[in-house]
Amino acid sequence: MTMRETLFGLSIRKSDPRYATYPFMDLVEEAIKFFSTCLGPFCWERSNANCNSKIDASKWQIDIPNLFFYGIRCFCPTVAVTGGNNIEMRWQKGLLRGRLVELIGLAVRSRITEMRRLIIAGDEGTSACDLSLAASQVAFCVRKLQGICIYLCSFRLRSQRIEDTIMRYVEEDSGMNLDVMDGINRATDQYWYELDRAPGRHKPNWIQSTKFARRVDRLRQSDGYNGFDTTAF
Repeated sequence: MTMRETLFGLSIRKSDPRYATYPFMDLVEEAIKFFSTCLGPFCWERSNANCNSKIDASKWQIDIPNLFFYGIRCFCPTVAVTGGNNIEMRWQKGLLRGRLVELIGLAVRSRITEMRRLIIAGDEGTSACDLSLAASQVAFCVRKLQGICIYLCSFRLRSQRIEDTIMRYVEEDSGMNLDVMDGINRATDQYWYELDRAPGRHKPNWIQSTKFARRVDRLRQSDGYNGFDTTAF
């Protein structure tokens, strides 16, 4: 239902001349394209992989897509006769500030970029563990997308000072330092490797996890990142 409402709202308002200046049309289209070409197929593959478990299959067929579109719906134009979501109503009244538009766009695009990298890293993996790690991180990333959209688009966030402060922090360091994260991953990998060499020890999944994390880091760096990542939103 959430997906259908999003698609229906976009298709109706896109042909409405009153919405020619609505600032989130392109962002909604980007999100829908990402879902149809990347996240949606990934969810379908995971649901088929877990077809023996009705709970896991339902999670990937219904829950994860709904969480994704619930976040997008926070700023997607609606077909309501009067009003709409909070962002839409503020835009209609001329109260939607440019800073908030920037923040929402940055947050959503950074989450989409991170999910795409995780899915690619999982597809390039050589074991079921790689795909399982990718799936759990993608699911967590979808929840983070929903959470940041709800926060930025809520009725409570009406302070220009808060918007400016958040944007200033983002512009200053753009998120977490990937060099630090990579150092932690290498130290963790080394710890488990040395522990695994002890007699009678089984190889822990954490070694696979850190290998997967490094593969994601390489994908980040290939896109021209300079050691920082806005996905820490």
